[in-house]
Parts: sequence; structure tokens; C-alpha cells
Amino acid sequence: MIRLHPYDGSDSLLRSSILSLLSEAFGKEGQPYYELAMEYLYDGEHTFLLSEGDGALLAVALVVDYVDPDKGRWAYLYSFATREDRRGEGLMTGLYKEAIEPRLIERGYRGACLVPATSSLVSFYKGWGFHLLRDAEDAIPITPGQRATDYLIAAYGQPSIDNPLPFRMIKPFVPTVDHYRLVSPLD
Repeated sequence: MIRLHPYDGSDSLLRSSILSLLSEAFGKEGQPYYELAMEYLYDGEHTFLLSEGDGALLAVALVVDYVDPDKGRWAYLYSFATREDRRGEGLMTGLYKEAIEPRLIERGYRGACLVPATSSLVSFYKGWGFHLLRDAEDAIPITPGQRATDYLIAAYGQPSIDNPLPFRMIKPFVPTVDHYRLVSPLD
């Protein structure tokens, strides 16, 4: 039986399982960044975990608050990963559609945004209703909220240039005619 697993930052076995899954999905060289993310971003409200009945971790999804001062709170979907031997079963799609998006809407988020890890994931996220942002010229910036900014500065240092992220995707939860672009504090 697959179930939502509560996040407990004091559970060292769970922490190790999450780090292992992130390394498998995104590469071992990112381990220092995953550890920083766990320190700054993971908590019970923003972390979504799927596990088997025996507690084995299957998928992890982290939502980071992004804030547009004029348009309200947005969710940045960060570190969505499924264990390699369970990919293709629809676990993350089910987690997103049945648990994450309804909770984000309930919590008052105006929409969600993300940057796929690879260009091949663009069509995957289009299946969730996301679309690519292409025109950043006349767009309203969505800049990271404080939790995300603290983590990104800890991980990468102070920002120097305000450039849009590549392969930006967005999904408004409420009807809008606004134009958006994601702004990275990393560049």
C-alpha cells in the first residue's frame, strides 16, 4: 500500500532516505545542496513524501514559497523525485494532482511554477497543465520568498544579475491575463 508519509526533520533515517533519493534523481555531486535544502526548506507544511506500507520512501516533492508582491503567493515546485525503479507508474502525478495542488489551492496560492530538470520533462509537466513561459520582456517578476532566498544565498552566495531561468513553466490556479517570468537570485 502506498501512502503519504509525514515529514519529520528529526528522523535521521528519513533524512538519509530523502538525500539518497535526491542523489539518485539529480546526481551525487549535488549532495551539499540537498543537505542545505533540507536545513533551510524542508518542513512538514512544504514537504510531500510517498512511501510503501513498510516505510520505504518512493517519492519526495518539495514546495517552496515564491512571492509576487502584487499578485499573491506562488508555489515553486522544487526537487520532485521518484525512486528510479518506480518511475513511470504515475506516483508523482498522483501525488501532485491528488495531494499537492489541492492543498496549494486551499492554502491560497495563486499558482505554481517550476523549472524542469531536463528539457525532456517539459511535456511531462504540460500533462499537469503547466505551460512554458517564453516572453520575459514585458513580464511581471515572481521573485523568491524569504525561505527560498535564504537557502539560495546559502547555497550559491549573493546574487549579482537578475536573469530569468531557462525552461520556465507556470500554472495559474486562478484565471489571469497577467504575464509572468521567474527570476533567479542565483545568477
